[in-house]
Amino acid sequence: MGPSGSEKPGAVLLEDLTSRLGIAAAASVECYRGKAPGLETKTGAALKEMKSKALTTSYKAGEPGTVAVFDNSLHFLGMGIAMVVNLLGPDHITLGGGLVEEMPALYLKKLREHVAHYTMPELFQGVKFSVAKLGGNAVAIGSVAWLRNQPS
Repeated sequence: MGPSGSEKPGAVLLEDLTSRLGIAAAASVECYRGKAPGLETKTGAALKEMKSKALTTSYKAGEPGTVAVFDNSLHFLGMGIAMVVNLLGPDHITLGGGLVEEMPALYLKKLREHVAHYTMPELFQGVKFSVAKLGGNAVAIGSVAWLRNQPS
């Protein structure tokens, strides 16, 4: 597997651009460039230390490197979600993860703007966005729900 997480050399996955790990890696570079000094002070620019809370604090402080990384991430995630909306026409999108949980209103607002830009207006109209409420328990709760619905 290559450094991007893809098995194809040179390929970049949406996950590489939009996940907490992908954002942290890009933010680490911005620390090195001197564009996220608060984040560097808090984390030492170490990838392991760049948790959602530290990244969010840097973003909310307006550190230019972190703001640019987040904006780039939301741009690409918006494009990806727009493709899903354009192909499948869902009426509801639910997002989860530490970054979304740290700043739900801001994250969803900015993401909606990007999705709207790339989605056919007729399909985007009425699409609702929400934040997942189950957090780290989602898989376990989903498994139990599935098991309960299985015939005996």
